[in-house]
Amino acid sequence: MKPSGRRFAASFARSLGKLSYRHKVMFVTIGFAVIPIVALSVFIIWTAIDSYNDKFKQDAARQLDATVKELDQFYFYNVKKVNYIINNRFLKEILATNRNDPLLDIVTNYQIVADLFGVLEADAPGTQISVYTNNEFMFYGPFVNPVRMLDESARQRLVSLRENEIAFGSDAASMNIYSKVDSLSAIYGIVRISIPLNRLTDLLAQNMTGRSFLAYLPHDGGTPVWATAKEMDARSAAQAYEEVGQRRQTADYLVTEAVSTISGDRLALFLSKATIKQRTLAYSWISLLVLVLIVTAIVLTIRMVSFSLTKKLAHLVEHVRVAHPLLQNANAEAETRNNEFTLIEQKFIELVHQVQDDYKQISDYEVKKRLLEVEVLQANINPHFLYNTLSTIRWTFPDRNLSRVIDSLVKYYRIVLSKGNTVLRIGEEIQMNRDYIDIQKFAYQSDFSCEIVVDARIEACYTLKNILQPIVENAILHGINGRSGGGVLRIAASEDNDRVVMTVEDNGVGMKGDKLARLLEFKAEQADGIHSGYGIRNVHDRIRAYFGPDYGVGIESEWNKGTKVTITLPKLPHKPA
Repeated sequence: MKPSGRRFAASFARSLGKLSYRHKVMFVTIGFAVIPIVALSVFIIWTAIDSYNDKFKQDAARQLDATVKELDQFYFYNVKKVNYIINNRFLKEILATNRNDPLLDIVTNYQIVADLFGVLEADAPGTQISVYTNNEFMFYGPFVNPVRMLDESARQRLVSLRENEIAFGSDAASMNIYSKVDSLSAIYGIVRISIPLNRLTDLLAQNMTGRSFLAYLPHDGGTPVWATAKEMDARSAAQAYEEVGQRRQTADYLVTEAVSTISGDRLALFLSKATIKQRTLAYSWISLLVLVLIVTAIVLTIRMVSFSLTKKLAHLVEHVRVAHPLLQNANAEAETRNNEFTLIEQKFIELVHQVQDDYKQISDYEVKKRLLEVEVLQANINPHFLYNTLSTIRWTFPDRNLSRVIDSLVKYYRIVLSKGNTVLRIGEEIQMNRDYIDIQKFAYQSDFSCEIVVDARIEACYTLKNILQPIVENAILHGINGRSGGGVLRIAASEDNDRVVMTVEDNGVGMKGDKLARLLEFKAEQADGIHSGYGIRNVHDRIRAYFGPDYGVGIESEWNKGTKVTITLPKLPHKPA
């Protein structure tokens, strides 16, 4: 290194050493962040401009394809007209007639065909339909002409057409669609539909803008048709077409070509490079402005963050040291090096390990607590002695109604006990509540009706035991029993994808809004009995403790109209472990 270079490096190092720590952080961060970002942004902008140009070309190709498709549809419609004409019986009779045929028949056929041609020409102004024939003994008219009136080269080509074959041709004023009509004799006819070129230019110039234009090049070498926007005329388009042909690579136009599938004619879309450059320049300026704004935002952010971090670094380290006794075992080597970030890192790692250990202990404790809560809640009902006593009463007092209700009680408690199991099948849970409803009807001499609808697909699925009974009890005691008569209780269980939804609905007195709001909070301190929602809260807590927070109980109620309780459970085809 030259002496001057060494002096500059030494001077730069001294200047850098005089900078504060926050300035060093800021300048180093800016150097490593902004320079690559600027270089990458320039590359992205360049690539984006190139992609934009490609997109412009692709859009032009799609525009051309759409134009060709529209042109083909136009041609296809006219080809259908030709096919209809050549198969017309009256036209064939005209071509086969001579002057010896009855004049009335000839005039009638002429009138029918003339009316037909008039209708077909009316929907496309300027279109002309003509027929050319080699029958020298027929009457010629406005639309029937001798075949010799056709151009010699065109006549030779058209005479060789097979019957119903379609051919396209052009002249200086129109685009023509031809087809041949043969008869059993040597007489034939050529049908021609002439489409004015201005119809084509109007069709093709619909989406032209600026100095771009579309060239329609007939396949038979006929006169090209130029479709331009208002900023350009046909002569300028023809000159530009010649220039592109002479110097294609350096011309002022990009060319996209397509071919009509109906006529076989070629269409070339000429896109002005000036328009592309103008749009690209606008895109470049916008991208450059965005880049400047991004770089400015990055520099300001780096400055703010670096100043903020370095200003509070000492205070942060001190707080970390004295924040908690667990953090007093910092690495002594980090202390001696006075490396604040290493010190913070090691203290943070120690804290994370401690938090992980504490979290694991708390999680294990919560799991055990939840399991114990489920077992305690499930163990609220365990009346073995009552089951045996009921059986004794039934045989001692053989009253019919009493026997029926005792049978219901026996079946109810047989399912409730179920050998200590905490889960049972949904079908058993529903049957248990059928028995419970019979017991309630007997106990309160209620005349309410009960409707139970269960999806057969879920009867074998499993659920927690005794989750419907508290809700059914609430519906009877606090809903239906509040009515003078006509009470209805509906119980339903259905499948909803991977869930089971049970509903208990009554047409009882319902609840007012404030009471419903308190009940929906499911808070233990508000539950002083069944009327205040203890039974529903018990069911809700059991479901959430067993299956998680995604499941539980929902309540809808309206005063003097009734209450609907919805229980959402996971679908369990197999008994949970």
